[in-house]
This record gives sequence, C-alpha cells and structure tokens, in this order.
Amino acid sequence: MATRRITRARLELKQTPYPASRELAEPTRPDAINVVAADTPEALGLPEVIPSGEMIQRYYDAMGRQANRMAAPPLAADSAYALPTRAWLLDVYAPWFKEHLRLWDVASWEAEAHDCDDFAVMYRACAQVAHARHVRRLPGKDPRTGVTYKKTGFAVGEFWYKDSRIGAHAINVAVTADAGVVFVEPQTGFQKHLTPDEYFSSFMVKF
Repeated sequence: MATRRITRARLELKQTPYPASRELAEPTRPDAINVVAADTPEALGLPEVIPSGEMIQRYYDAMGRQANRMAAPPLAADSAYALPTRAWLLDVYAPWFKEHLRLWDVASWEAEAHDCDDFAVMYRACAQVAHARHVRRLPGKDPRTGVTYKKTGFAVGEFWYKDSRIGAHAINVAVTADAGVVFVEPQTGFQKHLTPDEYFSSFMVKF
C-alpha cells in the first residue's frame, strides 16, 4: 500500500508548476558567473559536524510534540554531516544556484522534463558539490566529533510533500547550524514556511 501511495504522489509531482517558478522563465547565458562562489572557505567557513543520528534527531525536534504524525522518516546515507548556515543557503548559495541554472539553460519549468522534483534534485546535488569542493581543502578533523571533514555528507536534502495550494510538490530541506530546520523553494531560492499539515504530509525526505 505504501508503494502505491508513493507512486501516485510521484505522478502528481509532474502536474503543476510552483507559481513562483515564472521568475526563472527566461534563461540567459552570461559570459561569467557574477555571484559569490558558493564553495569557498570565505562562503562556507569551518562547518559544524554532527553524527547522522544527531542530525535526524534535530529534524525530529523541529516537529515538536507532534513528531508521531510524521508520514515519512528522513533517510540519511552518510555517517556524519556538515551543517550549512541559513545565511549561506539564502544569501550565497541561492543566487549561485539560480545563475548556474540560467548558464546551463535549465532555469525554465517544463512539465515532465524539468519540474519541481528536478529542481529539488539539482538544488541538493549542487549543494553537495559545493560542500565536497570546500571540505577537500580543509585539513584535519572536526574537534568535537573527530570526523575528518572530507568524510562528511552535507545536511541539505529533498523534501517531497503535499502542498496546500498545488498538491504533491518537491522542495529542499536543510538542518542548519544556526536556524534549525529550514525549507527552501529551489525554484526561487527563498525560504518556505510550511503549515503543520504540510510538514507532516511528507512522503519522502532524503539527505
């Protein structure tokens, strides 16, 4: 039964663009990237590193006493995670990501070919790339956990849920070092605030 529900929801993800996606409708091909690089030491700094179990616990803690309503448990593939900051997500990474979408000519929403789940996948993947390029320059280990920086995942994931306005939708979620759990609409780069019903309607959460 669970498999059938997920299959129907995935099909529904292809139906409707997120309304704000129109601002990305006109891709351009800039000669150069004119935004702050998202993968530099100046941008990312020395990250806080926590074990995957602690990251998942922080995700649960954001749900408060209603955590038992959660439809889908978060999936964590790595044993330890570096945490982004909210400022990096919204002020540094968001414009970097949007400009690269335009450069790669994939900024426009297209039904089936390039819609909400594709934006969410690319947002997460590009964040992981920025993290990987950054931590390979960091020597040594995190002093609190003893984990080598190079051997960490990045606590930016995908969040598939039922949006109250448009139905099944895919966005991104991050467990941050400074602002708890933050949701981001990848088609705009803005923080998204979910209602309790939307929060607990998730059917896939993947870090």
